[in-house]
Amino acid sequence: MNGSASTVLFSLLLVAISAASAVAQPLPVFVSAVVEPAPPRATAEQLAAAIETAQKRMFAIATAVRKEHGDKRQNWPPDTVDAVQAAENAYKLAIARRNYFPAETHDRRPPVDTRLGLDSVVEDLGREIGKSKLMTPAATREAAALIIEVTGRRTAETTGVTDARYFIRLRLRPGPAMTEERFRDASGPYRWGPDFLTTAFVKPTASGAFWDAEIGSPAAFKTSAAVARTVLETFVKSSTLSPVQ
Repeated sequence: MNGSASTVLFSLLLVAISAASAVAQPLPVFVSAVVEPAPPRATAEQLAAAIETAQKRMFAIATAVRKEHGDKRQNWPPDTVDAVQAAENAYKLAIARRNYFPAETHDRRPPVDTRLGLDSVVEDLGREIGKSKLMTPAATREAAALIIEVTGRRTAETTGVTDARYFIRLRLRPGPAMTEERFRDASGPYRWGPDFLTTAFVKPTASGAFWDAEIGSPAAFKTSAAVARTVLETFVKSSTLSPVQ
């Protein structure tokens, strides 16, 4: 092999190593608690009616779009896809509203406030992210490519020992080190669940580049955070999210 060819091969090898190293950089993640105002109290009947109304609207919009553009979503115009997704988000948020701000019980006791204890979830998540090879805790919000806002936690009555009972609710949005467009395009096709551990209430749309999801565990909130690390690693890997552009 002549010197010129050797130099070219060596240069290509250096480029490949550099690219691999860049891709391998863990995603800087900043975790914080966000306590949002509680919505007005509603009865169980009102919550159920809101879910039914949102579901009917979702079905009506989807049916009209399919009649006009066919069944394959990849063939729909972008604004149409966004409208359908917004309707799906509204339906799932109505379900989340019932789960995280439920009606009073029959004995008139107020429901447990699902906005309590969020700081402990932040600590658990930060510790778990520190164990990851795909993510790393960001010291400041400004340094983050991904921001995770802990907005709620709840327990659910279950009958099976393997059913999820302890849920943490997270909002994922791009940090200053990632553009909204990059976040929306990279993570948009991702699918949360369906399984007994993860549920996505909101998928990114043109009006909001964020995910609203919950992650559960049958054991404890700390275990939910451990499950969240695995789920988030899959999310980062499958979405090909990276601070390297």
